[in-house]
Order: sequence, then C-alpha cells, then structure tokens
Amino acid sequence: MRREALNFLICPNCGGQLALGSDALPAESDGQIMAGELMCTTCTSKFGIRDGVPVLLPANLASVKLETASRFAEEWTRWSDLRDYYEKEFFDWVAPLTPKDFKDQLVFEGGCGKGRHTAIVAGHGAKAIVSLDLGESAFVAFAHTRKFPNAHVVIGDLLHPPVRPVFDLAFSVGVLHHLPDPAAGFASLASRVRDGGRAAFWVYGYEGNEWITRYVDPIRKALTSRLPAWFLRLACIPPAIFLWAVIKLFYRPGRGLFCGPVSLPI
Repeated sequence: MRREALNFLICPNCGGQLALGSDALPAESDGQIMAGELMCTTCTSKFGIRDGVPVLLPANLASVKLETASRFAEEWTRWSDLRDYYEKEFFDWVAPLTPKDFKDQLVFEGGCGKGRHTAIVAGHGAKAIVSLDLGESAFVAFAHTRKFPNAHVVIGDLLHPPVRPVFDLAFSVGVLHHLPDPAAGFASLASRVRDGGRAAFWVYGYEGNEWITRYVDPIRKALTSRLPAWFLRLACIPPAIFLWAVIKLFYRPGRGLFCGPVSLPI
C-alpha cells in the first residue's frame, strides 16, 4: 500500500482513523509499503498489511463470507491474466459512463477481483481509485495495478466498507448479485459517495437467464457449492470441451455466413 491510501481508509469496526504502525517495512522504490500493521486511533483495533495489501476485515465477519470469497479468489488467481477486450467490455457495462467520467475523480470500486477494472480506471486518469475485495484475489489486483500511483487495493467487506464517504464515483460490476443481500450491498456502495456524487453498478438480468435461475441455481446451491474446488475443475472439463467444439466448428465458421453488414434498398 502507498501511504496516500490512509487519506481514504478507516477502521471497519468503528470508523476511526488508521495510523501506520512502527513495525511497517520502509517503503520500496515505488512507494509501496509491503508489510506492517495499521492501528485504529479510536478503538485500537489492529490490521495487517500483507504483500502490499491492507487487510481491513471487521471483527464479526461471518465465516461463510470468507468461504465464498475464497472460491471467487481461486477463479481470479488461476485465470489472472488481463485481456485487451476488457476495456470495451467494462465501458459497455457501466454505460452511459465514459472514460471522461473517471478522469480526475476519486473512485471507489466495490469488488475488484483480479483488478481488471481497477487498471482501466487508473489508466484513464482517475485522481485515485480505491478497490475493495473480500478475497485473496486482491493480491492479484495489487500485482496488476502496482505500477499505477493512483491505485489502491484493499481487502475488506463491502457491507462494512473501510473507506471514507468522500468519493466522486463508486461502481461495482458483477458483484452485488453474489451478496446475501444485494440491496444492502448497493446501499453500502452508495454510502461511500460524497453529496452530489454518483454510483453505478452492473448485475445479472433476469431476462434471458430463466434457465439459470430455474435449473442451474438450485443445483449450485444444493450441490456444487458444497463440492471441493479440485473436483469441480475436473467436472467442468467435459462440458468445456463440448462448448469449445461447438464454438470452433459451428459458431465461428457461421459468423461470416449469417452475420455481417447487410445492404438494404433505399
């Protein structure tokens, strides 16, 4: 973490100011403090800095939240690369916001995963972006965004966000629908925005997803969410091979035949 992050961070237990402990390692050449401790000046709670990321988890965090976060973290740590198409995808999701809406703004991101959107926003000139995630994917996000002096990654709970309500813009993409109470998650996200600021989010739509909500979700809740990750990875191989074959053999060759510009008489 950079020392500048303390301008935005607060204690998740009482909302008090955080101070850097005397045991913190000296900042590296890029200004990052890779290990140490943060202490609340009000309630004296202590929080660690691990591999450059402050871990600001509330004392009463439920274990089921940590288990869910670890499942998502495994996804982002296993498939951690960043792709060129992420930027177009991101601005499609947050439309009508454009890159200009992030420039010179204080931005809060609720649920950063591997940091793909953090890097995009930082690269478009945000004054600062503070990105929060509950899982260890935050370490991947830190690695992807360490080069940006305006990016700060934190491990924390979106329902108890350890950040001040000072942001010009808050956003969350693909996260709120995974929370036990999505409405509370949005309210918490929006509470970190200053008066007159804005909040944006993207969630799954019911339209076109009935087969998931009616058939897949019950199986996920009753069975697959209880299975070990290694077993699920093996179980995914057959359907993944089938889908890959369909895309390569039928969908992609057919795009040139059935899709593309069409000339209409005027």
